[in-house]
Amino acid sequence: MKGNTRIIREHQATIGRYSLDTGSDQPAIISYTRPRAGVIYLTFARIDGGKAGKAQARALIDAVIEDARANNNRIVLANRQVEEMFGTDPHLQAHRVA
Repeated sequence: MKGNTRIIREHQATIGRYSLDTGSDQPAIISYTRPRAGVIYLTFARIDGGKAGKAQARALIDAVIEDARANNNRIVLANRQVEEMFGTDPHLQAHRVA
């Protein structure tokens, strides 16, 4: 993950995603919805496994946190799949809504 890591942010009015080109067939992705001002619901994540997957997850969640901080948003893990992936992330805890 060191070197030229490029996170692509695609934002629309109420939905968006963060993607990371991993060189594999499918990029690592975190999708979200923003139903109201001040809250971001993480709705989907696709991350590779292993050490590379942990680095991908860290890079993507850092981008989400950076944007949440800049826009004064709170983060909600919207479903079990996302909760299992990021529920114990210590960096995310400060920005989460229970």
